[in-house]
Amino acid sequence: MIKVKQFLDAIDEVNSIISGALSMESAVNQIVRALGQIAGVLNCAIYFASDEPDHLLDFGSDGSSVIGEQAILLSERALRERQLLWEEQGIGGASQGSDTIIVIAAPIVFAETSKGVLTVIKEVSVAATSEKAVAADLIFAGIISDLLAHAHQIFSSENHTRTIVNSIGVSDVLVQGVSFSTQIRGNSKAIRKVFEQILQVAPSTTTALILGESGVGKELVADAIHRNSGRADRSFVKLNCAALPESLLESEIFGHEKGSFTGAISQKKGRFELAHGGTLFLDEIGEISLATQLKLLRFLQEKEFERVGGIETISADVRIVAATNRDLEEMIDKGLFRLDLYYRLNVFPIYVPSIRERKPDIIPIADHFIEKYSRILNKNVRRISSPAIDLLVSYHWPGNVRELENCIERAVLMVEDN
Repeated sequence: MIKVKQFLDAIDEVNSIISGALSMESAVNQIVRALGQIAGVLNCAIYFASDEPDHLLDFGSDGSSVIGEQAILLSERALRERQLLWEEQGIGGASQGSDTIIVIAAPIVFAETSKGVLTVIKEVSVAATSEKAVAADLIFAGIISDLLAHAHQIFSSENHTRTIVNSIGVSDVLVQGVSFSTQIRGNSKAIRKVFEQILQVAPSTTTALILGESGVGKELVADAIHRNSGRADRSFVKLNCAALPESLLESEIFGHEKGSFTGAISQKKGRFELAHGGTLFLDEIGEISLATQLKLLRFLQEKEFERVGGIETISADVRIVAATNRDLEEMIDKGLFRLDLYYRLNVFPIYVPSIRERKPDIIPIADHFIEKYSRILNKNVRRISSPAIDLLVSYHWPGNVRELENCIERAVLMVEDN
């Protein structure tokens, strides 16, 4: 019999998977893997009805063992009768001792139509094979099948909240009853906290400072802040402060006048002017010099600046979102970063956790990249094998999401099956 804690933990996990998945197929594959971790479960599969009446189409299975003809027949019967069924399969596959195997088939019913079947093969004590003894297992299977029916309804609707709405992978996420757009994937407690902070700061014009290791997705957080702000229909301008030498960085941020330095053959608008009315994202803010920091501080205080080599004072309505993977407080102690600028930037800090701190999100993120690169590389990769899942979850990912993306792209390119 399934234990209460397992019961509740598994239901919570399935709920999280459904709310975080991008497609029904992705949700099914993750749910099958999650159910396979429950003590006593030997195998499980989720079948969806084919076009041929009363026949089944295997949509998701962990592939670790063959479900067997008896289980298939019970599943087809559950599909036809729209009833939760179970039967004892015998001791052939059970462990030595007083254990036996039961098969549970729970129909997935939506709008009074059988959409599929959840089939679970479970090892139980011989003494626990009465209707009363397996009641908890039957209730559990019924609840999971109801959740799958709910997921089917969500993903078959044109307006479900997990639809990818454009080619760059933007989706709508529901947080505390509020929907907002983001490219960030995941549903762990750590990333939900980030979502909540985005919702808090996005509607305002407050400066935000995004902190976290390299490759965690700080630019996606900045994009989500802009996308869900009142400036969403205006420019979102990005600048990596570490990508340019100091001699060009100031000109890139503030612009320059013709003849202000060698090679300045014409006037150029800087990022502040280009982002007027919108948002300017300054990545790697810890890399700028003290001289440029002073000019940036002035803009944050006065919303005014001058182009390099110019005397005209220019005003700009720009929201600043900055990011860094460096310890700015340590840099302040070493005299490398201005304390007053830090105070201006650190009005609303958002820490983006490393992938090691959000391991439940690794598989959903990997599934997203599989869908992405299968489409780009014209492959038909549908799932991750069980050994590969173990490797993905156990690896420490020093390069975070960026490293995971590169790994999945390479794997999709090299794979020869689905």
